[in-house]
Amino acid sequence: MDSVSAAPAVLIMLAVSAQFALQAPINARLAVATGRVPAALVSFLVGLAGLAVVVLVSGGAGGLGDLGDASAWEFTGGLIGAAFVLTALVTVPVVGAGGVAAATITGQMIGSIVLDARGWLGLDTEPVTAARVAGALLLLAGTVLILRRARDAAADGGPRGRRIAGAVIVVAGLALAAQAPINAGLGDEIGGLEAALVNFAVGSIVLAIAVVATRTAGGVPAALRVPRRYLAGGLIGAIYVTASVLLVRTIGAGGIAATTITGQLASSVALDRAGALGLDRRPLTPVRVAAVGLLVAGTCLIVA
Repeated sequence: MDSVSAAPAVLIMLAVSAQFALQAPINARLAVATGRVPAALVSFLVGLAGLAVVVLVSGGAGGLGDLGDASAWEFTGGLIGAAFVLTALVTVPVVGAGGVAAATITGQMIGSIVLDARGWLGLDTEPVTAARVAGALLLLAGTVLILRRARDAAADGGPRGRRIAGAVIVVAGLALAAQAPINAGLGDEIGGLEAALVNFAVGSIVLAIAVVATRTAGGVPAALRVPRRYLAGGLIGAIYVTASVLLVRTIGAGGIAATTITGQLASSVALDRAGALGLDRRPLTPVRVAAVGLLVAGTCLIVA
């Protein structure tokens, strides 16, 4: 998608990120039957299967023959994704889901701005301007307004435990900012769809090891008994990873992070309003509407 200009690329990523907001609640429903780590593995395997079909139908499987030309670091995108999933699983009970989301977004924004500013991982250099900094601050402000709520009842790590868990998830968010450009580097060698497929293959291997290590493999077969809609999380993730691989060269790591945050959180406001997928119903208050406005304004400043 190198021929896609910035404005359409931003709109595509916003739409893709809006559907990405469905992944967490869908996977949460799957985890009720399988357990958290097996649910992550099943989600990756479903995404892997979906991408394999698309690659075969598109006739792009030949690109996989060029895997030997890729550098070792270009395979780490799937490792980062799997490591982030596992980190979130560990830290959610300590800092709560809202804390994980806020820390992840903070890490992503910082990491993406640094990557763009340095032009690392094949990205075009984007200087740290006042507008980009203001955009990042607006995104963080909007995030805080949307996520603010009473402390999650599950958060029980104590002050020190919460600080450590928060720091860990910020670092995971920093790494997550590098995932799209790393996958794009692999895509330059073997093709964008094939790179997304390899990303899910690597992530599936890592999560399979985690399932074995945690002795939770018995939960995987339970996925066969859940409603099929609860398996859609992997396909949603596959769509997001593919879009980010194809568009990161156009809008940069900062653009990917900004559109991801805005699309996800704006969509989550709508999901909360509807009480969809088992979520607690939350009213559409003026504060939440204003928060979405801040997200949109921040995204415009970053991608302008």
